[in-house]
Amino acid sequence: MPNYCSNCREVWTLGNSSCSKCGWSPEEEENSDKGDGMPTLSALKGELASMLRGFNKPLPAPFSVDILQSVDQWVRMQDPHDKFDAPYRPKKAWAWPYADRLKGNLKKYLQIDVEFQGLIISAAEDGIFWRGEDRNFFNLVIDEALTLRETTLDEYKAGAREQYRQAKSGFKISRAMHPCTKTASGKHEWIDRVGKNAGAPMQCVLCNRLLTELQIKPMARRG
Repeated sequence: MPNYCSNCREVWTLGNSSCSKCGWSPEEEENSDKGDGMPTLSALKGELASMLRGFNKPLPAPFSVDILQSVDQWVRMQDPHDKFDAPYRPKKAWAWPYADRLKGNLKKYLQIDVEFQGLIISAAEDGIFWRGEDRNFFNLVIDEALTLRETTLDEYKAGAREQYRQAKSGFKISRAMHPCTKTASGKHEWIDRVGKNAGAPMQCVLCNRLLTELQIKPMARRG
């Protein structure tokens, strides 16, 4: 039967002095029993449970009346713990970026509207995790993640490099990450607006996107 890390539940390789995922060690667990050790996942879940119990309105989806199940659901909806999230002690007190993220995101999640909550739930089911971004920025995160899945990494990097070069030169550019959905090549066919819409941004005649939706502003120059 495999052994598991007490902190992140990663399978523990026998013979290792610490967990290969989060850095937890038996010595830290022994110290934690004395009140001076690394923070634990069980303690974090207790804090999350207290936040849910203290919410003075009916809990939104995907939470249920079972607080412990709701906490587990929230943990699954968040970006998994990795080595960069590991606890550390800059001075006397421990710091744990993972715990701060889960608690901060839960506080925000309980305050946003149902529509945005539904977007976060759906994205998490697709493996795209919300890290506390506002709605507009999170939509960009989703777009970029889906685009990366549909292209090779080299193609994605090439598009990003071209955007950077043009933006650095001071030009507004159309985002290569948002190709036309009506053509195999992904190339937009722009036309100028006429009549009562004269002077408005150009529009793709194929997918109806406006040019302004795909532009980014050049970076401000310092000095």
